[in-house]
Amino acid sequence: MGNHDAVRRIREHARSSHVGFRLAAAALLLVVVASASTSRFGAGSPSAAPASPALRSASSGQNGAATSTLTVAKPAGVASGDVLVAAVAARLGSGSALTQPTGWALVRRDDCSGPGTTDLAQALFYKVAGGSEPASYSFSF
Repeated sequence: MGNHDAVRRIREHARSSHVGFRLAAAALLLVVVASASTSRFGAGSPSAAPASPALRSASSGQNGAATSTLTVAKPAGVASGDVLVAAVAARLGSGSALTQPTGWALVRRDDCSGPGTTDLAQALFYKVAGGSEPASYSFSF
């Protein structure tokens, strides 16, 4: 499965599901999906199909206080071409800024606010890892 197929599946899943979080301030889960660009049937096979993506590693973090930045360490084993997926949940009002690091793309953001509710923003981001990735990623709000 190529990177574009993995991203398409992530977007489809984000559109079809809604996961709730209850957090003190903000939390982040970052996973690495290893993409395989080679066929499991061998070159030239008429029924060649790409290998399925697989979870390689994950990293998580929380700020636990009302700060404006949430940083998480790069998961172990990130390689060029891997798809990184970040799910961020924060107690933010609807329309409040939630900014991803350079190179990350927003897949979906959902806001929940109103009378009798706690303001909550959830966002899903992705990026394809390059040859050199930073030691950590910081999201701000």
